[in-house]
Amino acid sequence: MYGHESSINTVAFLPGKITTFASGSEDSSIRLYDIRIDREIGTFRDKEYDTINDISFSQSGRLLFAGTESTRVKVWDILGPGTI
Repeated sequence: MYGHESSINTVAFLPGKITTFASGSEDSSIRLYDIRIDREIGTFRDKEYDTINDISFSQSGRLLFAGTESTRVKVWDILGPGTI
């Protein structure tokens, strides 16, 4: 699977969905993939262009958390636009 423009630092599976995972990169983006269809299904980008160092999903899978290079935690609602 393709998508990131720089090194990938972290990968996490969506809770309860072994076919869906996210990857976080030094290119300031998180990409959501579905391996059943072998393609990207969503992109989340940090507006401050911080490197994504770590990612994790909430227990329900709706929220996506990212630890960034600037020591901040960003949160995205994967069903809606933008960061929370």
